[in-house]
Amino acid sequence: MSESTPLFNKPNATDHHRDADDLLETAVTDAYVGFLDDDDEDDDVDDEVLWIREQREQNKTLPWMKRPSVWMICLCTFLGSMATSAAEPTRTGMIFKLSCNYLMDKNKSSTCNPEETQVLVSNLSLATTLSMGLVTMIVSGKVGTLSDIYGRKLFVSVIIGSMILGKTILFFTLHHFNTLPFYSIITGDLVASLGGGIITLIALTNSYISDVVEAHERIYSLGLSIASLYIGLSIGPMVGNLLLTVPKRFLDKPHSSPDISEMKEIYTSSLKVISSTEFIPLRFEIGLLAIVFIYCVFVLPESRSEKARHRSRTLSRVSMSDIRQFREEEGNDCNRSPFDQVEQDSNCRNTVFGALFKVLDFFRPLLLLTLPADAVNPNRRYRIKKDRLAVIILVIIDCVNFGFSTAVGNITVLYGLYKFNWTSIDIGHFMTIACSSRAIVLIILSPMITHTLFHKKLQFKIFKRQFDMVDFSISVLGFSVEFLGFVLLYFARSSAALFVVFALQSIGSLTGPTLNSAIIKHYPESKVGAYFGAISILKNALSLLSPLIFVSFYKMSITEWHQPQLVFALLALISFIFLCLLIILKRLLNLDSNTTEDLLLRSQSISNSRRTSFSSETSDSSSFRDSLNASVFESDPETRYTSPVPGSSRGLSREFARSNSFLSNQVKSNKANAN
Repeated sequence: MSESTPLFNKPNATDHHRDADDLLETAVTDAYVGFLDDDDEDDDVDDEVLWIREQREQNKTLPWMKRPSVWMICLCTFLGSMATSAAEPTRTGMIFKLSCNYLMDKNKSSTCNPEETQVLVSNLSLATTLSMGLVTMIVSGKVGTLSDIYGRKLFVSVIIGSMILGKTILFFTLHHFNTLPFYSIITGDLVASLGGGIITLIALTNSYISDVVEAHERIYSLGLSIASLYIGLSIGPMVGNLLLTVPKRFLDKPHSSPDISEMKEIYTSSLKVISSTEFIPLRFEIGLLAIVFIYCVFVLPESRSEKARHRSRTLSRVSMSDIRQFREEEGNDCNRSPFDQVEQDSNCRNTVFGALFKVLDFFRPLLLLTLPADAVNPNRRYRIKKDRLAVIILVIIDCVNFGFSTAVGNITVLYGLYKFNWTSIDIGHFMTIACSSRAIVLIILSPMITHTLFHKKLQFKIFKRQFDMVDFSISVLGFSVEFLGFVLLYFARSSAALFVVFALQSIGSLTGPTLNSAIIKHYPESKVGAYFGAISILKNALSLLSPLIFVSFYKMSITEWHQPQLVFALLALISFIFLCLLIILKRLLNLDSNTTEDLLLRSQSISNSRRTSFSSETSDSSSFRDSLNASVFESDPETRYTSPVPGSSRGLSREFARSNSFLSNQVKSNKANAN
């Protein structure tokens, strides 16, 4: 054999080189694909965070009228709640009058029975509450996810628009009827809730705030959304009363909503005529909501950037394609060959599950509340079990706390009427104290407690991606004060004592925004709207059930045990259970003042290990790299293989791409020569 004879012509050498080439090609390709997979997974998260940070930095350069901010969205909540609360007392008085007229016309009598009137109004209230709750629950589950895709501004405008339409229907209904139009009132309330109602508006407000503020500012900022609601609810009735009294000398004698002490006169007098003055608060409500709608459409800036919305649309298309594939597979199961009728019938029965899947698809957003793996940052999946349990516990506490909070006000009013013979003036004082004290706590005391006390004085760290000691401390403080407050309410013996205790108990209002802020730390920014939409489903459901549960318990405490204050003992027990769950969660997460965020330590550990591993591998393969550089440099000096900058995964991927391309060409050349 001469020296010019190619070595590849020898059969054994050919097989040997083919094995080596295949092995080398496979190894480099696997390594390259592996690094690319890691990069793609991390880049999705990094790009998302980068977009949000870029958007927030860009927002700082915008004029204040075009800059999305907490105050811009809270203005919508404040004006919307003030508009509805300004008209609601007068509207309630109108409904009482029309109900009385309805019963007098039905019974052919000059008076109406108070018990029958109470039953009729209670049935109307129950029907509207259940129908509005169901519609709101259905809508809120979709609005959260869609707001991630199309933006918050659109759906805030839709909510306000549906409220305008529904309130307009109610206005003309009450204006044109002399007796109670039962179904027309329900229709008006249903239309007003088609956009999602006030609960969905609060959820969108929280999503909007989460888009524009950093993690360490969320507790205070989310508290501002609730504070704006409380301020609107406390100012609205005063504005409504002012609208009824000011036109007194210009129009006919105004008729405000009925006082509890004047109910007997209303029931026994003749046919009730609604004066034109009583419609002024209703006109004010519609006009103010129209101004809010114009503000939302033309002034309110969008909080989500176009890149973030595009990413959410992309993720939504991927999710919908998976659902279509599942449904197609279900349908194909029913189109099998008729030769096996038994198997076909069995598979066709599965269409029941397919139909059930379509029905239950509405509840699919609730799965997000269990912190699924696809909603977790890839760097945090090593501790997904702990985070998932933490999210579930916090969601349970938040939803149940919201549920019984909606019932506390009604029960306290009933208790005051029963125990202290409250009038409508006393009820107004109670509502003003309850709402204003909570607004003061959320606006003034919240930053002092959060930043000054826990963060600066006690040196508790604020984490961006997990439950921390600040969240724990504020939640424990809030529920401890609520527990003590309910115990004191159990022993309250006067209206003044009840008012004072309720004002002190307003510190418990810190728990709501704190829990919301703690939960959304575990989710990527693209899932914030979906989370608030999902949790609003549960909150709407509990807002329907909790009044029934607590009012039923309150009735039993009066009729069976003759101790109406027992309801406060039940509420104190629930607050104590919340405290126990928080302590369990603290021990589960090993939280204390010295705890550091696991994500930071884990990321540094992974980065260092990759760096060390790569350095070791490159040092062990130095001879291979030298020969590779020599070969590549002869063919193309620009494609010389060089070590990437340590810690740069993108540079590493590019270098693997270059080497993979070169090796693939070399292997193909060797195989061609071998053949």
